[in-house]
Amino acid sequence: MTRGRKSTVGMEQANDWLRKYEGGKTLTQLAEEEKCDPRTIKSHIDSAREERAKGRAREAVYKDLLLKHYKDLYTFAQQLKTELEKPVPEPIPTYHKRNPFYKALKEHLPGISMWRKLHDWDKAAADYGSVIGELSAGIKQRAESITGMRFVTSESKHGLSEGLVMAVLDVLLFTARGEVLEGVIEISTEAVRNGCVVSQNNRRLAFISSADESRFRDNYDTLKQEALRFSSYKTLRDVAIRHGRLKRYLEAELDKIILQRFVRGRCRYCPI
Repeated sequence: MTRGRKSTVGMEQANDWLRKYEGGKTLTQLAEEEKCDPRTIKSHIDSAREERAKGRAREAVYKDLLLKHYKDLYTFAQQLKTELEKPVPEPIPTYHKRNPFYKALKEHLPGISMWRKLHDWDKAAADYGSVIGELSAGIKQRAESITGMRFVTSESKHGLSEGLVMAVLDVLLFTARGEVLEGVIEISTEAVRNGCVVSQNNRRLAFISSADESRFRDNYDTLKQEALRFSSYKTLRDVAIRHGRLKRYLEAELDKIILQRFVRGRCRYCPI
């Protein structure tokens, strides 16, 4: 570059001068090499340094935005996983599926089976609800037949409580899943005026006369054994197996998102 000629230095050349200058060469040495005014060299080095600073600042901003975006995604994945942990499975709530982060995750990970499995989860949850409805009706009917007592809503009257149905369902659900029953079937009685209240893990089973306690316990055991032979219990067991497989798969996929803190791909909400 001849001294006195109008400068036509591009950014690539300016960056090269900056690297050399920072590598130890003086402005005078660079000017002699390039055959131009040292002031020109300095001006372009300053411009290159300024552009580099701006670029690093933009990079830091984009990095921060991207990290926040990933945090939003794995936080949402944690919310989805929480839905899988309910004692009785329920379909994934509509408000989750309408959440922009649900769409964002699908765009980031369009090819994985998790989305089809979530649909299967909703179907299994609906099947769970259906079979539990059948079991509840059967338990209620057999409970009245076996005990000779009626279900009552008043806590001051002798009779069976709705908690009895839920308590038997607890046993059926744990058994269907192959889980340990220890602690689930612990029965307690509390003496009250005009009788005693029988409970199982804080579920009120019945309010009976103290003289009927032993007979009630025997009847309750009979009811649980009969419930395990209901045709709808076999359906529950099949649904529980299918649900268990789905739960393990979905938890593993969501854990990848949660623990990696990174989601490959892009979505419409990505900051860059």
